[in-house]
Amino acid sequence: MCRYLCLKGSTVGCRLCGWFRAGTVVLVLAVSAVCWPALVVAQPNPASQPASSSPDHPMPSNVTTGDVPAAGALPPEVAEALEQVRDFELSFSQPGFYAVLAWVKRVGVPTDGEAAQQVTDWRDLLERPAEFRGRAVTIEGIVGRNKSWRLLEPRWAWIGTVSQLELYDRQQPVAATVILTEPGGDIPVGSVVRLRARFVMVRQYYDRDRRLRPALLLVGDAPLSITQTAARPAAHNRWLAGVMVAVVAALVLVWVLVRRAAAGVPAGETLPTRGAEPPMNLAEDLARWAQHEHDLAQPPAERQPEQR
Repeated sequence: MCRYLCLKGSTVGCRLCGWFRAGTVVLVLAVSAVCWPALVVAQPNPASQPASSSPDHPMPSNVTTGDVPAAGALPPEVAEALEQVRDFELSFSQPGFYAVLAWVKRVGVPTDGEAAQQVTDWRDLLERPAEFRGRAVTIEGIVGRNKSWRLLEPRWAWIGTVSQLELYDRQQPVAATVILTEPGGDIPVGSVVRLRARFVMVRQYYDRDRRLRPALLLVGDAPLSITQTAARPAAHNRWLAGVMVAVVAALVLVWVLVRRAAAGVPAGETLPTRGAEPPMNLAEDLARWAQHEHDLAQPPAERQPEQR
């Protein structure tokens, strides 16, 4: 219909066609803004480990070869490497971390022989890291991030791909980084996981505001359970509500513009009320009355003919 009116030279049709195109663009952008968050699916990031080099310490011989000690017991080489760990460092590329990672990869985290302590207050690990270092603990938290990476150093290539889970708990003042030696890329972000892992150190990281934050570093093999999907944070819900309000406002604006274009009213003017009489113009009425009085005052021969 718009093309027909434009071909006929109708100004209303051209204006309607233009407003319709603009409204279509706004509508497409609004729908895209709503549908885009639903298309973002949490997937593991097959990125490599952040740029860091492996320690120059050779791998303990009884970690890669040799007899396995009793369940739950750390070999002397691993215990010695853990004594060199420095807490509150940005990088966890330290001998103790690699020694525990290799040991857990080979024997896992024992479920017997060594009782894993249930840690309900993460501040215990934060305030007394030396006391818990190397011990098997059980923690539960919400997955805030899940990514996978491989060790770049050839001597650690046999470990393969590891999964890094960033856990948080709204009741805890510190986050937790858990390195899993078994594949964990399918663990969904937002799920609540319970796992048994060996505590290594307290590390630091930069948050989104570029402020240093502490985080616990643990090494495990696989989660004990994935119990449920956590509710989305309130900030995400507020953001989604803002998007919905913007979409509704855009749709209302498109409807108003299309209605104005269909009525042939330029932007900035109001639509006339149906059935209303045209407004009075006193200036024009006064001018016509004065002209009529002037014509009556002149002789008939000098009167100007009335314009019809």
